[in-house]
Amino acid sequence: MPIEFACEMCGEEYRVRDERAGAEFNCRSCGELIAVPDGDGDEWGGDYASATPKKRRSAGSSREEAASRLLLPAIFLYIIAGMSVINHGAGIVMALMGEPFNPFPMQQPGINPAQQEQFQMIGGVIGGIIGLVFDTLVIMGAYNMHKVKSFGMALTGGIIACIPCCGPCVVLAIPFGIWSLVVLNNADVKEAFR
Repeated sequence: MPIEFACEMCGEEYRVRDERAGAEFNCRSCGELIAVPDGDGDEWGGDYASATPKKRRSAGSSREEAASRLLLPAIFLYIIAGMSVINHGAGIVMALMGEPFNPFPMQQPGINPAQQEQFQMIGGVIGGIIGLVFDTLVIMGAYNMHKVKSFGMALTGGIIACIPCCGPCVVLAIPFGIWSLVVLNNADVKEAFR
């Protein structure tokens, strides 16, 4: 009589010959090591042929559910980080053209105006590049949320979005960064990343 059982990790169902009782193999869905139950019927409470194993959510459906929960925060982070990329890119171009990006420049004592303009240009370019790096990390984090790929990268993007001086568009990304972190810290969502 065949033995019917399911993987305890993902719920994948198996039906094997009774002579395989006690054998071990890796689940074809999740890779978990599975031991074929003995054919004595104790574990299922009777006949294996009529047993219906406890079905867990499949790994595919939990990934889809996690992706749907992370979709909106990821979209908002894409939009805000995209706006910030445009802003930082324009700031770099303006700094390289020598256009004043500070509407309230202060004259520093002991520095002639030409030197101050040069310092502002260098500072504008460096600040824009740093901003673009942070924006890129947020976009990569949003992508990993959207595709349920790398939990660490998704978490990094959400954290950077919450930091006012580093996040895209200064404070506009904070609520969406918090939203993404709340969803990412859900146990089911964390499990879907594995």
